[in-house]
Parts: sequence; C-alpha cells; structure tokens
Amino acid sequence: MKTYYDAITAQIKAGLWEDCMAMFDRAWTLDFYYRLYYLVLKYEPDRTYGYQKRIVNNDAIISQMGGAYLDIEPDAVRKAIQKMEEKCII
Repeated sequence: MKTYYDAITAQIKAGLWEDCMAMFDRAWTLDFYYRLYYLVLKYEPDRTYGYQKRIVNNDAIISQMGGAYLDIEPDAVRKAIQKMEEKCII
C-alpha cells in the first residue's frame, strides 16, 4: 500500500496533481501537508527534539511553500507527518 506522500508524488510525476487540486477541495489541504512534509524530509529527516519549531520558525524554509504560508503553527507539522505517512486506501 502507498502512503499519501507516495500517491501524491506519483500524481505529480505523472502531471495529474494540479488537475486533482482543481477538482477536489481536500486536495488543497493534502497539497499543503505534502509540501510541509517534503520540507521536513529535506531539512529535518532525523526529527530530533524541537524540529517542528525549527521548521516553522525558519523563514527561509517556510518561504519555499509560497507566500501565503508564512504563519504556520508547529502542530501543522505533526498533522502533515501523520497524514503523509498514513496508508492511502483506494
């Protein structure tokens, strides 16, 4: 079984993710979680103590998500990780 992260990555590679986002409101939330999770994997792969606060308090990291996401709470990182690592049941 794929995780949500794996499923979205496959759709991005196939060029289908933007179409999905255009059709389903939930896809926007999943996209937000996907991009936040990607940043965790890139900058804090070991997830050492305090990583959530370090991610959300680093403007250079958060700016990679786009201008609308400058005020993200550390709890959003936890939610993103939970959702992206969840099995995607089709």
